[in-house]
Amino acid sequence: SSGINAEYGVTRRPEEETTHIKSKVVKLMTNVNQSVNVLASELIFTLCKRNVNRMIKYTGYGNSAGLFNRHGLMGAVAAGRAGSNRADEMSPDEESDTEEYKESDVD
Repeated sequence: SSGINAEYGVTRRPEEETTHIKSKVVKLMTNVNQSVNVLASELIFTLCKRNVNRMIKYTGYGNSAGLFNRHGLMGAVAAGRAGSNRADEMSPDEESDTEEYKESDVD
């Protein structure tokens, strides 16, 4: 499969992986059962600390679009303000374990 985002070492879409739990949850984000896809989307969005850019990075825009629409964040994405979060929904801790994840060679 060709590289999708070589900058981050991503060679497959998140839902194409079969061995990682993240990939299995991302697949559930597009499940036809709305309860399942909403819960999966909310779980990953929470794990991404409700940061739109981080959500897109880990799940892809298409997988996240429904969640962004439900939260009224489509305008922020379209206007290029995807990193701007609504303070009433965000944790004050914006740090992430992303750097540790990159260093941990999880394959």
